Amino acid sequence: MEHRPRSLLPASSLLRAVGFQEVVAVDLLTQQHLRGDDRVHHRRELGAGSRGGATDVSTLSGEQHITSALDAAGDNINIVADEITIDAPIQSAGAVLAIAPVDLGRVIVLGYDENQMGGSEALYLTDASLSNIQDGFQQVVIGSDAGYNIIQIGNKNTTTDSVTFNNPLVLKAPSLGGGVYIYDNLVLTGTSSLTIHGSGNTTHIVNSDVTAGGNIDYDDSVVIVGNVTITAGTSGSGYIQVGTNS
Repeated sequence: MEHRPRSLLPASSLLRAVGFQEVVAVDLLTQQHLRGDDRVHHRRELGAGSRGGATDVSTLSGEQHITSALDAAGDNINIVADEITIDAPIQSAGAVLAIAPVDLGRVIVLGYDENQMGGSEALYLTDASLSNIQDGFQQVVIGSDAGYNIIQIGNKNTTTDSVTFNNPLVLKAPSLGGGVYIYDNLVLTGTSSLTIHGSGNTTHIVNSDVTAGGNIDYDDSVVIVGNVTITAGTSGSGYIQVGTNS
């Protein structure tokens, strides 16, 4: 595979590919453009992080497959692809991990491996991938400011399974057509909060519980279906807000 550095990026690394891309490690100094079925095996120790800015891993289409541990040492990590598999731990203490599909309308499925929202295409973050997102991020942001994605959490045919996040979680589907469907219990551990920026149509919580160690903010309308318990904080320490902050 021919690597063609285009520019030095002291603050970030951007990898783009058409087709399948396997991220073994991220070169934090060069910008590489890959084509076809090229796979990234460009190794570099990541213990020192990206030394400022952000670590960006993105594709024009295809799959991002993270197969080696990634530690950005306090810098933000941005992963943009229509298919993402996280098979190794990723971490960056105090930073933001942002994950979004290239397709602004693509279904996003969290904690399950089947798209139950219609259509055949989806970005899946299964329980296995989510378990490799380490504690210590400032936020984990899924979706984008321009997205009109449907975000499916869990399996709509079960009522006892849980999808767990160990960091504050922000879900974004704010544009017309976007929505969030919570089918399995959603658990935010420790003091982690939940924030949903929806389109106003709508966050659905269906026969499932939402439990956060921190606050819960629904910047959206909310539809409750069946038996639902929503808990924010411990011993009355948290709050639940529905609607835009005024």
